[in-house]
Amino acid sequence: MNTDLVKWQESNGIALRYALSGNSASGRTLVLLHEMGGGLESWDRVMPLLDGASYRILRFDMRGAGLSEKPRAPFSIDDLRDDLAALLAALGINTPLILAGCAVGAAVAVRFAACFPERSAGLLAMSPSTGIDESKRDALLAQADAIEAEGVRERIAARFDHSYPASCFPDASEREQLKNRLFSVDPYSYAATYRMLCRMDLNKDFSRVQCPTLILAGTRDTTRTPQMVKTVAAAIAGAAYREVDSGHVMPVHAPAAVADALAELQRMCEQA
Repeated sequence: MNTDLVKWQESNGIALRYALSGNSASGRTLVLLHEMGGGLESWDRVMPLLDGASYRILRFDMRGAGLSEKPRAPFSIDDLRDDLAALLAALGINTPLILAGCAVGAAVAVRFAACFPERSAGLLAMSPSTGIDESKRDALLAQADAIEAEGVRERIAARFDHSYPASCFPDASEREQLKNRLFSVDPYSYAATYRMLCRMDLNKDFSRVQCPTLILAGTRDTTRTPQMVKTVAAAIAGAAYREVDSGHVMPVHAPAAVADALAELQRMCEQA
């Protein structure tokens, strides 16, 4: 990551860390939205593959994540949508957007595209979170309470080897850095995100998405399986669906596949 690009901006009452790079003359902006527990660094393996992109690229830490502000209050998917809208306004970005998000970031991208169709030129949703099945909510809320009380280390340690297998990292030190970064995630915000997911339902949003859309599922994703993700693609008119060799966090597991998907989406936008 080029840290010279990293700044902070108060948006929607929250101080957000962001990075803006690329070609501002193109009239189009790519917004990259990270997964739960992620941040700007989630896209570090994708960014070098976008060097020749003909758009500018905005990444930011969502509220409660990375080095953005961590308020001690519940939040909703609409708060995350409004944070993005306010950040765009503060940066003077009012041109068409290509929205690309992973997991919770994909949920924010879907909600934004549904609410602001005139601003959304394209949508890439990777393993999108859409809500929590009612049968699993009590267990997840109990997990959120435990994380808030005890911290994230036990949860991260228990899931890390499965979620981030060594085979995804040619450089072992990079994997170790990722693990240590995840240990630094704010427990309150992590728990608040789980609670948000338990309240969230995107089903009414799918039919409102009007822009060219590409939905990706990871063949090794056990959190949002291809079968689950395929139903999202089926609910969005004209959406294309692809499966890639990846786990849940595609920008980390399969950066080349993500870059290819962004190139495909750009072609879809040009043909629309």
